[in-house]
Amino acid sequence: MVFPAGAGIANKVVAMLTSPWVITGLFCYSIGMVLWLFALRRMDLSLAYPFVAMSFVAVSVMSVVFLGETLPIVRIAGLGMIIGGLCLMAVSA
Repeated sequence: MVFPAGAGIANKVVAMLTSPWVITGLFCYSIGMVLWLFALRRMDLSLAYPFVAMSFVAVSVMSVVFLGETLPIVRIAGLGMIIGGLCLMAVSA
């Protein structure tokens, strides 16, 4: 967002809060929060919380797909360990 030099702080805050990107982000965050609460109703926190680590995997995959980034073999191995650890936790549940 580019603001005119004389724009006041209130105008900037209103412009940011009414931005479609901010509104979409808040909507997605709200959906995620509701889904997280539903997950916690169904399983123990000690099992559910480690699955937050899947965000590391998802962000890495999306950075390759959408931004054209490359993943070094060491990072791929680390992501594989995250996935492997989550599979072990899921099997033990």
